[in-house]
Amino acid sequence: MADRPLSSRDTPGIEYHQPLASPYILPMVTVKIGEKSYGVPSQYLRNFPQLDRDWSSDPCLVLSDIHEDAGHTVVNFLYTGNYETTRSTFDREISPIAREFRMSVFVYQASRTYDLRELEVLAKKVSRTFR
Repeated sequence: MADRPLSSRDTPGIEYHQPLASPYILPMVTVKIGEKSYGVPSQYLRNFPQLDRDWSSDPCLVLSDIHEDAGHTVVNFLYTGNYETTRSTFDREISPIAREFRMSVFVYQASRTYDLRELEVLAKKVSRTFR
């Protein structure tokens, strides 16, 4: 059978999405951004050929050129395809809006560096709301 999504003809009476494989199967890849480490199932990295490889011998991906505070946003995007930030701890002297704008610039830079085009579009959209 080809690797294609199942249709309603293949699974009569089942109305919800059934992937061909579980995205939660190991190996877990440790994604290091700055001093933080994130666990990402390798299945999620398959969606991004520029980040994917055989993880069986070395399940660690170091993204040293991403600002640490943008790490959550990048990893959240890998999981969900969405843009989300955590409350930032850097530059407490500036306003929350200025911090979010700065974060969107860090995320934009990361998206350009790793050719994450959908994240790039989201980061641009966010940055424009804070100009």
